[in-house]
Amino acid sequence: MTDDDVVEVRVREKIPLRCCVLVRRMQQPCRGPGCSHAAAFCYMALDSCAAGPPRRVRCPICEKEFDRDAVALDVPLTMLLMKHPSASHAYAARSRDGEWRYKAAGGAPAAVDLDRGSGSRRRRGASDSGDESRQRRREGERQC
Repeated sequence: MTDDDVVEVRVREKIPLRCCVLVRRMQQPCRGPGCSHAAAFCYMALDSCAAGPPRRVRCPICEKEFDRDAVALDVPLTMLLMKHPSASHAYAARSRDGEWRYKAAGGAPAAVDLDRGSGSRRRRGASDSGDESRQRRREGERQC
């Protein structure tokens, strides 16, 4: 297997938008400095991740220990959460080309290009009218 094969396998990273510790939508997604996973947890959950010595915490995803002050905030994921505050989004996905997408309840996946800072959304496969799309979004928000 070559490096190119590995890149092809990891076409997209799927990141839950709910914190695995607080079990609610993240506000400030972060991970430890030695973590290699794409998933994040909420910064507010650090108190729940104590690991023995003072100021040491354990990543709730991979269980690596690190100093509390070394936590790394995930700025692109934070921007995605701020631009799309609806709790109906289950996850975000980062494709190989760096484009972020999110999945809304009852809707088609939408692409968000955070690198350009435009905040624009492109619907994939959206053949319905704008009214139908808005209605589905409202129904998804009511479910939460």
